[in-house]
Amino acid sequence: MSVIFEKIDLLNFSKKLNVLYVEDERILRKITLTLLEQVFHFIDVAVDGNQAVRLFNEKEYDIVIMDLELPNLHGLDATEQIKKKNPEVKIIVVSHKDDPTTFTKTIELGVDGYLLKPIKKEQFFKTLEKTICKIEMKFSLEKEQKENEEKRKILTHQSKLMAMGEMLSMIAHQWRQPLNSISVMAINLLTRKELGTLDEETLLKNLNQTIDTTTYLSDTIEDFQSFFKPDKKAENILVRKVINDGLKLLKYAFEDEEIQVIQDYQCTSFVKVFKNEFVQALLNILNNAKDAFLENNIQNRQIKISSTEDNSSIEICIEDNGGGIHPKSLEKIFNPYFSTKGKHGTGLGLYMSKTIIEGHNKGILKVANTLNGAKFIITLPKNI
Repeated sequence: MSVIFEKIDLLNFSKKLNVLYVEDERILRKITLTLLEQVFHFIDVAVDGNQAVRLFNEKEYDIVIMDLELPNLHGLDATEQIKKKNPEVKIIVVSHKDDPTTFTKTIELGVDGYLLKPIKKEQFFKTLEKTICKIEMKFSLEKEQKENEEKRKILTHQSKLMAMGEMLSMIAHQWRQPLNSISVMAINLLTRKELGTLDEETLLKNLNQTIDTTTYLSDTIEDFQSFFKPDKKAENILVRKVINDGLKLLKYAFEDEEIQVIQDYQCTSFVKVFKNEFVQALLNILNNAKDAFLENNIQNRQIKISSTEDNSSIEICIEDNGGGIHPKSLEKIFNPYFSTKGKHGTGLGLYMSKTIIEGHNKGILKVANTLNGAKFIITLPKNI
């Protein structure tokens, strides 16, 4: 005999489930097992309440079919112990009593089905189908969540690699001028020494300048090392400080591209964020503006960063004059792998900025076009 569920695919899914069937009546147990074997591959049997609890403690089950009138331990008591061990397990109870008090108790225990003896085959299969459907839906949801989490981890890793590449580029910008200064001073000293014109004052002046420059290089490395340290917990930090920490990493890159940064900080409050993550989100937005300047061949390049606050929130605006975002791209700009830069873009920067600001720091990130460019608006809850 074959079983036809309304949802045919459930039958294949049911073959993977572990079932515990608890019944003390031998003839009824044998008849019911022939029905269960049409649906499930893995069935264990218990003949009293104590055995049912012991088996459940030894093995994981997806469904328990429990007779209530059991020797040694009543089915309701066995159900209660099983539910305490695993509140998520699906339990179908079977009884020859149509007792409102017993029925109410099973509802309180959270059972998923209540069948009266003698069991009608059609009703039995219908109850099984509903129960299996609940498990399948939960399984599908967990699988989807797991897949989404894996995708998020991959995207995060790719974004970190991208950020690392950008950081290395920034380090090169930060170090190029100081290293050149050290080289010039060294050549100057060697030339004066060969010409016999090296005096003590010049020597000391150049040595002190070299010390200052190497100190700056050391501080720069510490800044970048700090950026790459994982945030273990959120910290309270002044809004202007977290913005300036991001700008400091872009200082020479912006100077090389002749980008003017206009700052207007009216917010004087602290904000609670995962600092390094938040700085990464800011860098992604700022680098996006830099790329827009280059792509659109903008001459007078400006980025205005402002901050305001009210009683409950803080708003950070990053506005550029880089030509803006195409209207068709606006609604997709935060999607993973969506890029307006063709083969030169990864489509991860702005996606990660939104993930960091909204998913990790309880804020909101929006974007809109202005007359001359794009405006990114970050809203964060005030740390009161």
